[in-house]
Amino acid sequence: MTAATKTAKKTTVTCLICEAKTISVHLGVNACRACSVFYRRSFGKKPYACRSNTLQCPVKKDYGITCKRCRFDRIERILAESGAKQADSDISERLPLHDPSTSSAMSFTRHTSELSARANTPHPMEIRAMLGPMYPATFTSMNHGNRVLLTTILEFASASFVEFNTLSNDEQWKLAVNFFYHFRAFDSCYRAERAFPNDLNKTFGTFTTWISEDAVDGFFDNMPNAGDSHEAKRVMLAKVHTRIAPARAAMKRVAPDEHEFLAMAGIMFWTLEGLIARDEIITNGEEYRKEILRKLNAYYRFSCLSRDELGISDYVARVGELFTLMMHFEKVQDIQDQYEMLRLLDVVGEDNFTYSLQR
Repeated sequence: MTAATKTAKKTTVTCLICEAKTISVHLGVNACRACSVFYRRSFGKKPYACRSNTLQCPVKKDYGITCKRCRFDRIERILAESGAKQADSDISERLPLHDPSTSSAMSFTRHTSELSARANTPHPMEIRAMLGPMYPATFTSMNHGNRVLLTTILEFASASFVEFNTLSNDEQWKLAVNFFYHFRAFDSCYRAERAFPNDLNKTFGTFTTWISEDAVDGFFDNMPNAGDSHEAKRVMLAKVHTRIAPARAAMKRVAPDEHEFLAMAGIMFWTLEGLIARDEIITNGEEYRKEILRKLNAYYRFSCLSRDELGISDYVARVGELFTLMMHFEKVQDIQDQYEMLRLLDVVGEDNFTYSLQR
């Protein structure tokens, strides 16, 4: 046998979950790729129902694995017995921002606050289920949604970054507003890709409202300042026509997963170029960005699912794609100019919440 043949030879093992033969192992145990992918996709979601109501369905590839609940439970049991699950959890917990409770709480707060403020408030059971409804955005709903988003940003920062809680109220507010300008459109397109994957001309205005060319006509209805709403609609229609589709296309092309989205959010939060801040805050920002990138690379190395589904063969190239995507949404001056234009058209007053953020 030649050296080349020896190098190419791989050991076949039996998957502990489904008993399929595999030449690669995952999850820290002898688990095949199919079971690994199934587990990572299912983890943290609503529990499956057992097909036989016995919790004893066969989990063997030869018989055809039809019960997701029993397959998931078997993986959990094997990981717990081997100690691999603890190692998996430890890595996830050390990833900055990857705290499902924090992101879920932010989403629930935004969802509940926006729908509860509507004139036709949905039933509390409908709100609690977070299944909708969604409405065309208006300027009034956007202004309220921006206020809610900033409130949740403050909570997000407090839960994610220890040093944030040591800053003064003025410093915390300055960082939150800076992040708001970078994050709002990015978050809207990220969620729109999941809600409207086949309609690249639509994005979210707030957590529960959407924007498209169809929504422009009623966008300025019921404004306290009448002003030149006709001209405001004309300008807004042109911006919607030229900006939503390219932003959605960029998001679709890069397709960040949840880990990457949260990591990018953290990097955006500590992107402080142009912001007047103490040296200590700037230094903290640099350290946080480095740590987030380091843990993101660790995630890529750890997660076979990310490598397989995202096609990652070069981590540096992937991070470069993420940064290019972030730059697509760094339009702070554009947002401020839009609101200044609306003020000059007497559509909004100087006391408008979103307009006041730029003062």
